Amino acid sequence: MKEKLLNPLKRNALKEIIGGSGSIPGYQVCMIIADDDGHIIDDKVCPARTCCNSNNECVPLRLNQC
Repeated sequence: MKEKLLNPLKRNALKEIIGGSGSIPGYQVCMIIADDDGHIIDDKVCPARTCCNSNNECVPLRLNQC
């Protein structure tokens, strides 16, 4: 099996973080990818009219999955 090298932060921590590197002001970060030492490598911000579901995926608001 392939080992996971990147561990996403817990959702509770994600809810407190707005913004991030290269993100759009006012949009909540959906997923943050960090290395084992906790340094943020990348983040993902959902575009307009989408939201972040429990799987850290951006889905359309009309699907009511968030």
